[in-house]
Amino acid sequence: MGKASKALYYNHPGFNLNIKSKILLSLPLCKKIPPNEDIEIIKSERISLPQIRDETLNCFGDLNNYYYLKENLLIAKIQKGKKIFVQLAKDIDEEVVSNMLLNIPLGYCLYQKSKFVMHGSAFKKDDNSVLFLGESGSGKSSLVASLIDSGEVLSEDLCLIDFNEQGDSFISPSLPFIKLEKKMNLALKDKHFRVVDVPFDKRKRSYHYFEDIKPRSRSKIKNIYLLKWGKEFRLYKPDIKELFSFLNLCIFSCYPLNCCTKSSKKLFENMTELSKNTNFFVLERNKKDFFANNSALLQHISDCP
Repeated sequence: MGKASKALYYNHPGFNLNIKSKILLSLPLCKKIPPNEDIEIIKSERISLPQIRDETLNCFGDLNNYYYLKENLLIAKIQKGKKIFVQLAKDIDEEVVSNMLLNIPLGYCLYQKSKFVMHGSAFKKDDNSVLFLGESGSGKSSLVASLIDSGEVLSEDLCLIDFNEQGDSFISPSLPFIKLEKKMNLALKDKHFRVVDVPFDKRKRSYHYFEDIKPRSRSKIKNIYLLKWGKEFRLYKPDIKELFSFLNLCIFSCYPLNCCTKSSKKLFENMTELSKNTNFFVLERNKKDFFANNSALLQHISDCP
């Protein structure tokens, strides 16, 4: 694993963050050293996990300390929204390490900074964006990839959301790559220029990098689609129970849920604000031909006010 000989300062343009790190990151370097970094990434020889924890969990914690375990690759401890300590379990490619650190660990760091972060994929069409939420394996990334000829990938996995004074929701762009299973290679056609395998990935996915030709900017969210598998293509409005069940599943917050009163309060406030001026739909698809109705989905996006 390569590392910088001294700490370097990077800028995350989509999230407007200055990050100090000795681990090399796939981000632009700051033009000058900032007076204060927003986040520091620190390589650690050993991170001690809490003695009392559920062995089945790969992430857990609260506003003070959060732990993230990526199978056979790394352990991260995120502390008070300021520091990410990293123990590397394997000698893996520095670019892969960078992608992993700037994904889930960064998301929990932003949560500790009281930011509103969700796990999903976002697609920009014209002047607005749509957000796809769902469990792992629900086809969020592959759906965005299949729509790329009609717009652009805005965010993969890490969706940073904020609101204006009118209550409209906006999403900031993440890094210019998307994770896909090998069978989805053709979906991007000539849109991607480089592919890197994700090591030890159970679903055998790869990072597909695409050309970041123009600066991508924060975009208003028009619709949010909650993905689930079914027998046929179907779009419908969720009831309040289904809506909050999906949002709870996909949001970056304390875990176990309700272990931190402050986090739970902020979570409820964010979900309530998000539901005010955003269209929510359940998107049900058949797993065998789940791209067959993309034209109907695009029409639905266009028709919504």
